[in-house]
Amino acid sequence: MIRRNLLIITTVIASVVLTARSDMTAPKNDTTCPVVSGSSTCVGQ
Repeated sequence: MIRRNLLIITTVIASVVLTARSDMTAPKNDTTCPVVSGSSTCVGQ
């Protein structure tokens, strides 16, 4: 029972750490870019 609880706690901590790390490494999009005619590229950038 103790090993099972330890495994659950370790899994939860690992998922929280991985989620936080993926948020930090995500590309930053500070500039606003209007979508023109369904295009995903910025016009005039």
